[in-house]
Amino acid sequence: MELTGAPSPENLIAKYGMTNGSLALRKEFVRLSKDSAVLLSEKIPWIENVAPAFASEFYEWQCTFGRTRDFLSSIARKKGVPLADLRVGLESAQQQYIKDIFYGSKEDWGESYYEKRLIAGQINAGFSLPFKWSLGTYPEMYRILREFLNRDFPGDDRNPLILETINRVFYYDSIAVCDSFLLEFLQQMGLSLDHIPHEFESDKTEFLYILKEDLALLQEQAQAIAGGSLNDPILEKKVPGILGAAFTSMTEKLTEIITQVSHAGSSLAAAATQLSVTTEQMGNAIAEIAINAENASGIIEKTLDKTKNAKGTIGQLGDSSLNIGEVVDAIRRITNETKVLALNATIEAARAAGDAGRGFAVVAQQVKELSNATASATTDISKTVDSIQVDAQTTVGGIRDIKINIEKLSDVSTLILSSVNQQTLATKNTVQATSELSKMAEELHEIVSFFKIK
Repeated sequence: MELTGAPSPENLIAKYGMTNGSLALRKEFVRLSKDSAVLLSEKIPWIENVAPAFASEFYEWQCTFGRTRDFLSSIARKKGVPLADLRVGLESAQQQYIKDIFYGSKEDWGESYYEKRLIAGQINAGFSLPFKWSLGTYPEMYRILREFLNRDFPGDDRNPLILETINRVFYYDSIAVCDSFLLEFLQQMGLSLDHIPHEFESDKTEFLYILKEDLALLQEQAQAIAGGSLNDPILEKKVPGILGAAFTSMTEKLTEIITQVSHAGSSLAAAATQLSVTTEQMGNAIAEIAINAENASGIIEKTLDKTKNAKGTIGQLGDSSLNIGEVVDAIRRITNETKVLALNATIEAARAAGDAGRGFAVVAQQVKELSNATASATTDISKTVDSIQVDAQTTVGGIRDIKINIEKLSDVSTLILSSVNQQTLATKNTVQATSELSKMAEELHEIVSFFKIK
């Protein structure tokens, strides 16, 4: 089956290290001789005539067989064309292939002929055509050509030789398709052909064991990484090609990541330890603050009680000063009455004569002086009591303000104590989180230590 596709932009003959010398060995191996070439070159006019019918019958068979029809239908869907349109192109390519076999005999099936066969293998690799549907077409092509040849040249003694030559060319071609398919497949996997040697009569297909060794090396390197041995000397070896470069880059990146994670794990463990110490110190400080806050709260309560008592005592003092004021008022009234009596006594003494009148006047004078002294003392007492009442009221107001401030301070102390309790709980949670963080650091170290870097 000749699938159509874009021609290769590279010279596959040169890429695979093939030369006329190595192709000569291939032809010698399948017994394609100069005489064989003459036999087919003489049938060029005939193949020109039968090529369309040959291609039509070939693809009628391909489209009848279920699996190959499904494969061709999938290609048609990918190309977005009907299967019938795809078949037109395929039959054209098949005609060209069968004619190339006969025309190729004129150049002894050399490099230009073999390049086309290598391209066919490359295209098959691109389409992922199974070998059983590719190589399996050669017997059918042989059958069709045999029927056409015997039909058009019945009884010709050269027919068996011609058919034998065609069959040998098919072998020659199938080797090219297989080589190209395999080499292209290996390159698609990321392997390189550049380091494979070739000689005049030996092409790169004879040194495929080197690619096998490359794959074996990659397998060993993968096993070393899977075993955690990033320091294994096997990883220092390089495999040419995209796959090898990607594997080397992956190994280097993995080593770098493991190193960074290891350092980060160590830093995490150190940070967890430091955090644990700091948290413990903070817990101790918070506990001390809690004790001090409780003591302060107790002192505030006692002070508040004493303030209440002092306020009561000073209130009683104010009440007593009011009572004193009432007594002073009573004395003031008595004094005034005494003054009146003294005045009356003086008047009566003036009326009386003799020693009795003078004695009565002396008594009246003394009573008057006593009243005056009592009035003066009463005035002083009154002023003092008024001052005491003012001071008592001022003191009571001050104590009231102090009581309010102490109550506020008590509220603040209560809030501080509540915050300290919350902070104590948060500290306990931090301690637990620190413990878990330390455990995670240990687990991370255990995981990372699986990989041997140095």
